[in-house]
Amino acid sequence: MRQGGGGCKTRKTLINRLFLNNFTNTLPDILCFSIKAPYAFTMAEVLITLGIIGIVAAMTLPSLIQNHQKKVLTTQLKRTYSVLAQAIERSKADYGDSSGWGMEQYYNSESSTANAKEIVKIFASKYLVPYLSKVEVHEWVTLEDIGYKSITDNGTTDGESSKTQGLVLVLNDGSVLRISMAGYNYGTEDAPDNKLTNVYILADVNGKRGPNQTGKDIFAFYFQTQNGNFRFYSWSRTPVLDRNKNLEYCQKVPKTCGQLIMQDGWEIKDDYPWW
Repeated sequence: MRQGGGGCKTRKTLINRLFLNNFTNTLPDILCFSIKAPYAFTMAEVLITLGIIGIVAAMTLPSLIQNHQKKVLTTQLKRTYSVLAQAIERSKADYGDSSGWGMEQYYNSESSTANAKEIVKIFASKYLVPYLSKVEVHEWVTLEDIGYKSITDNGTTDGESSKTQGLVLVLNDGSVLRISMAGYNYGTEDAPDNKLTNVYILADVNGKRGPNQTGKDIFAFYFQTQNGNFRFYSWSRTPVLDRNKNLEYCQKVPKTCGQLIMQDGWEIKDDYPWW
């Protein structure tokens, strides 16, 4: 845009007065310089740019969200593992070697279901709940009874259901535990042994918020009272140190994936089967 008129004349007059002559009358109009208007994007260019940004966001955003979910869930899993492990260790400190933990000489030869309920109830109320903070206890219910619609299990065997009964604990952080008996030595009616041998704990590390899926926010733990070993549940039912085996178990039985995550330094690696 050419700037002329009064602005150009004023500049020439000022120079003329400073030099006391009229030589400015012969100067070209370089003093009347041009100022171009700033360049503006066209609407088409703006739309193309926004389209490219949208495509890049669509390609990268799901990955960013998924990575964030993985970090959050592994943190919650580690916390749940730590809370349970510490509770069991404190119980050992008070009651001694867990191989001697009895169930108050409980015996009911007529009903194995009644046995299981009573044994789990005694274990939880005596050896576990007192060492957890602000626990909500639901005796022998399903997850659906406490508000779950369902849980998803993508495993090929040893699956889980929201309809399975157990003693359910809701912890103060919202995580949910379903406890059941995995092994018990009853002895006989005349000479009851009543030693709890194995406890199975299914844990939803973020509670009912979802996705409520094994291998993502639902994992299983195993407590063997004979040797005091608290660990992640394994499809082989024994501790496994081989990562390839743990990855294989994780792919087949997602609730066992906690062992793989812990083995990988509480991280979800690229080969993790994120269903």
